[in-house]
Amino acid sequence: MKAPNRYFYQQRIRPPRFVSSDFEKGGILVASAMAQYLDKPSDLGIFLLGPSESLPGRIRSGSCLYRLVSAGHAPKLIGVELDSWDEEDAVAKVAATLDALDLKSAPGGSRRVGRPGPC
Repeated sequence: MKAPNRYFYQQRIRPPRFVSSDFEKGGILVASAMAQYLDKPSDLGIFLLGPSESLPGRIRSGSCLYRLVSAGHAPKLIGVELDSWDEEDAVAKVAATLDALDLKSAPGGSRRVGRPGPC
């Protein structure tokens, strides 16, 4: 959390530079990128949700998911909530999700999985 600029001025020091990410806008941008893949004839899209204890992850994921569902992509999405931002844990969780899916059960013997987005 950034202290108000007035605090720094009262202390007679310059406020530090602060760059804040617009997490909601990030979700909108990711949804737009994912929709390009989900509009194609893929069967599934794996949607990685940020960890629930992560406010930025919840905001970005919620914004992204809202737009994808509103655009009619819900039947193509499989949500996977990350337990943490740890890369190895995330890869293991996605791998377990893919292993649990029967990707050979679609007509024609295979299913294409849409490219996952970084929500």
